Amino acid sequence: MIQVLQSADRVGHLGRLGTLHELTASELEWSSNRHRDVLRFANGISDWQCVAAPKFKSAVIATRYSPEVYVLDGAAPPVAQRMMELTRADVDAGLRWLQFHPVRDEDVLLIYELGIVMIKRCRFAQWDHFHGRLDFALVSVDEIAVRYEDEDGHAVAFSTLDGRQMVS
Repeated sequence: MIQVLQSADRVGHLGRLGTLHELTASELEWSSNRHRDVLRFANGISDWQCVAAPKFKSAVIATRYSPEVYVLDGAAPPVAQRMMELTRADVDAGLRWLQFHPVRDEDVLLIYELGIVMIKRCRFAQWDHFHGRLDFALVSVDEIAVRYEDEDGHAVAFSTLDGRQMVS
């Protein structure tokens, strides 16, 4: 079962994976057993989100404004590491957004203003699709596709299997 937490929770209880605490405006602390790691986000931790897979002893953390995406590996010994950096829009911060969507019981889609990332078992990025379109409005997400509508009202869909644009 995939668990999604948000900054509104203030303290992220990740079950056996430990907890997340806000240290500063740009740092989160992950505590697991007697282990601690500090996660640093260049553009702050406002609106952070975390998706955890207790079955796999792992979690992924990202924020609305920063490019960094971290993975927490709760297997002995616990370790936090930067998994990737998203290409974020160089625009007004109000146009940035980020959402996690669990799919297929074990996997998670990280959907943000310029692309989609498939994360396997909350451990690694299987694929990363950069569509680069700020005008896409997210319509729906399911096991098969991520669906958008562009500014002209045209439907656009990307496969959850490989990130490729689907032809309708």
